[in-house]
Amino acid sequence: SDLLFNLETVQAFASKVQKEALSGQIDIFGALGATSKEIMPTVTMQTSPVKHTGKERLAWERELMGLYVSAHPLDNYDAYFEEQTIPLYQIKPDADGKKATIGGIISTVRTIVTKNGSKMAFVGIEDKTGESEIIVFPNLYEQIGAKLIQDAVIKATGKISAKDRDGNIGTDAKMIADEFQFVTDQELDSYESTGRKMEKPKPRKDFGKVKVSKTVAATAAARPAVSMKPQMDVKIQKCYVNLKDPEDHEILLEIKKICNDHPGVSEIILVLGTDKKSAIKMPFKIDANELLIGKLVKILGEDAVVLK
Repeated sequence: SDLLFNLETVQAFASKVQKEALSGQIDIFGALGATSKEIMPTVTMQTSPVKHTGKERLAWERELMGLYVSAHPLDNYDAYFEEQTIPLYQIKPDADGKKATIGGIISTVRTIVTKNGSKMAFVGIEDKTGESEIIVFPNLYEQIGAKLIQDAVIKATGKISAKDRDGNIGTDAKMIADEFQFVTDQELDSYESTGRKMEKPKPRKDFGKVKVSKTVAATAAARPAVSMKPQMDVKIQKCYVNLKDPEDHEILLEIKKICNDHPGVSEIILVLGTDKKSAIKMPFKIDANELLIGKLVKILGEDAVVLK
């Protein structure tokens, strides 16, 4: 009987709506109220979902601009890495053979297969001071290879190596990893600061006596003699761009597009925020001509672009 009643109610409602529609006068919600409270529509207000997370925004900035603008993914790791690792800028050829611990965020992973069929990896890593590379040989790769993904935060211990294939010291230093640890959010949250920074590795005492790479020596020998004649100094100007809202991705995209259309030798510096307390050098250079400056002024304003 309940089913029959509901069916009759729906049919009566549909008939009424159809008649009012034909007459040009219709009030759906009024008809609903007049027919039955059981079929009145209900509206539930819900909080709008978040469009993107902070990590997603930073990954987008790096993909777009080649660097982090609004923040750095390692901002919360300052105390941890100062005490548990040495900064990447300290990984230098004069520390060849020294043991060290470094940390940061994985930027690239390049996997190769050795002659024996085993896999190893060259892991690009960066912190807030610089970039470096970690070599992961097959034995260690078997244990951690599946976890080597971009944007993972890691800590690695091993020996610094600056030797080339001939065993001579080159100009680049990397790390050959013995241990590899992935730093989780839980570990960071539970970490208690000690207040003691990790000491950088001491340079080799015999560094000035070791063999220099043949490539480096050949490059030095091939350098032309320096002319002692006075030359007119050509000053290359820098372009300072004030980005008032670092999270405005549309403006960032427009700036990148404009700069790509005018490659050159001048540096472009992003000055962030209305208070102008921080600045970032872009990873590319521009031709600071009038056309480029005019385009930047058009989207940012005359007070936001300075060439000096």
